[in-house]
Amino acid sequence: MSKRKIIRERRERQRKLQRIIWIIVVTVGAVLLAFGLIVYPTIALNQRKAEVLSDVHARPMADSNAMGDPSAPLKITEYADFQCSHCRDFALETEHLIVDAYVKTGKVYFIYRSPFPGTSREDAIHAAYCAGDQNKFWEYHDLLYLDYGMPITNSFLMSEAQVLDLDMGEFRSCVNSGKYRDRVDQDITGGAADGIEATPTFILTYEVDGETVTKPIVGAVPFVLFEAEIEAALAEMNTQ
Repeated sequence: MSKRKIIRERRERQRKLQRIIWIIVVTVGAVLLAFGLIVYPTIALNQRKAEVLSDVHARPMADSNAMGDPSAPLKITEYADFQCSHCRDFALETEHLIVDAYVKTGKVYFIYRSPFPGTSREDAIHAAYCAGDQNKFWEYHDLLYLDYGMPITNSFLMSEAQVLDLDMGEFRSCVNSGKYRDRVDQDITGGAADGIEATPTFILTYEVDGETVTKPIVGAVPFVLFEAEIEAALAEMNTQ
């Protein structure tokens, strides 16, 4: 075999090897890209769902932003803000204790409202009301507090809904249509009427001898303080 032919064959082998290497590189790149765009986000979303579900507390007789028996002797209205750190503390540390002791036992009817105007505040509570259309108000509420500090953007609100497996078409339509803007305005008006100046503020409402009594609790106070006020109200009504 001539030297020229040997060189030609060697070059041909090198070209074939380069083509094989190129095909391998492209294939591996495509696999990595697919993993990055499809597989990894799916895995991450599933992990996020598992984390959230483990932190969500069941609410008895949940109905949008309310829970408990509407005919309960004591009503507690919480005025809070998804961008308030003290509201977050109450939601994640104290609320479930009140639910277990008083909402589940039929003594307290609990309502959540957002009293202050502001684009991001209003967008967050509006999105939570939209989640309520799919019976996930409180789950969405918990998720927003778990993600406290994140910018309240439309894409963020949509991603939170995805974590909860909401029907995204229905949720997006509700958010974009402004379906619950009137309710958001009513929250703000109600907060002003109740003299709310800080969040969280809790208004206890009950009746004694036919007269309506209201008592405020301001701040994310410990459960023992809620317990004392609730027990005092129940004693005043003779419903313990």
